[in-house]
Amino acid sequence: MKAVLRLIPLFALVCSLAPAHAADLTGAWKGAFDFNGDSIPVTINLKADGPTLTGTIEGLPTTPTDIHDGKITADGVTFWANTDYQGQTYKLVFTGKVNGDQVDFSFGTEDGAWSTTVTVKREAAPPATPAAPAAEPAAAPPAATPPQISGIRKGAFDVNFGASDGSRGASLTAKKS
Repeated sequence: MKAVLRLIPLFALVCSLAPAHAADLTGAWKGAFDFNGDSIPVTINLKADGPTLTGTIEGLPTTPTDIHDGKITADGVTFWANTDYQGQTYKLVFTGKVNGDQVDFSFGTEDGAWSTTVTVKREAAPPATPAAPAAEPAAAPPAATPPQISGIRKGAFDVNFGASDGSRGASLTAKKS
């Protein structure tokens, strides 16, 4: 009896490890499988919540399709999804073995008439976009430099000092002598 009581904490620890591992599965997983000689790209979008797995699959004839009865176990993951092919609905059963950032799935029809494998790899998260440096305030335009009129000038000139409408200031007219 004492031996059994000593194993209970160990059992509780082992049971708590599965949910901790489950968090590692959340994200997009990409791969391709062979179907009648064609490589079919697939994306499996997973969301882990403890031992429960939800998400969608993109790339099947019915896309996206929801994942049903997703479970995370010590051995891997299982779920099923429906897809339509040539006017008929098929239940595809997935069984996967997690290996780091890769999951090796075997999947096929529920009745076993067709099956294949696919290895999906975790899609890298997009790199964080660095924050743009704070924009510096626009520099004020340089002050207008008054024209240099020193020196000897010859010719006829009309010069207005003051407002452009002539309302104030003085006017000077010079004529060539």
